[in-house]
Amino acid sequence: MGRLFKGNLHIDIFHFYERVHYVEDPSESTLKQYQKKDFYPFRPCSFMGFEASCPNKPWEILRLYLDTDNFEPIYKCKNGTWVDKNGLAADVF
Repeated sequence: MGRLFKGNLHIDIFHFYERVHYVEDPSESTLKQYQKKDFYPFRPCSFMGFEASCPNKPWEILRLYLDTDNFEPIYKCKNGTWVDKNGLAADVF
């Protein structure tokens, strides 16, 4: 495992194990398994200003990693103001 820093930002690097039909992710207490078709081939992407390689289907990997289909944020910025899911101004910072 490793961590790259750029200013106040960082990215964690984890190892994976390639199996016959899936890729294992031992980075958490619960072992995660991703289908190879979702993981490979890696695609070029930009992350924190760096050119990187990302999984073939990053949203599927994220969905499995977080064990959820709900990626809706709790708060959104609307015209420079943070609002909740009902559109009401929220004091979040």
